[in-house]
Amino acid sequence: GPTAPDFGCGQPDELSGSVPPFSFAWWGQMQHDPAYRLRYQARWTELRGSVLSNSNVLAEIDALAGQIASAYPREDERWGSTEGYGSRYGDFAGEITALKGWLEIRLAFLDQFIAGF
Repeated sequence: GPTAPDFGCGQPDELSGSVPPFSFAWWGQMQHDPAYRLRYQARWTELRGSVLSNSNVLAEIDALAGQIASAYPREDERWGSTEGYGSRYGDFAGEITALKGWLEIRLAFLDQFIAGF
């Protein structure tokens, strides 16, 4: 399967940060409503079967990458050797592959997480 690159925003298969996502006052209260949770889960399932399916998400990344690919050589020339900038994954294709891998893992994690609450 895909490997998880480090995008500086936590691993894609965990919840990061010190505050659980459903602990905020109004949001957390909604999670205690079984009818809401069922609708939330149903909506997630619906979206994962359509616009948020892996194939649609990856196709959107490919389409957007196609729009900016011509800028990558200029970006790499300007920032490529600057510490903390430039490609961490070899080149533009490596960056896109890493992003896709991270998102695939994240979506699978969210599938399990949402199914379990």
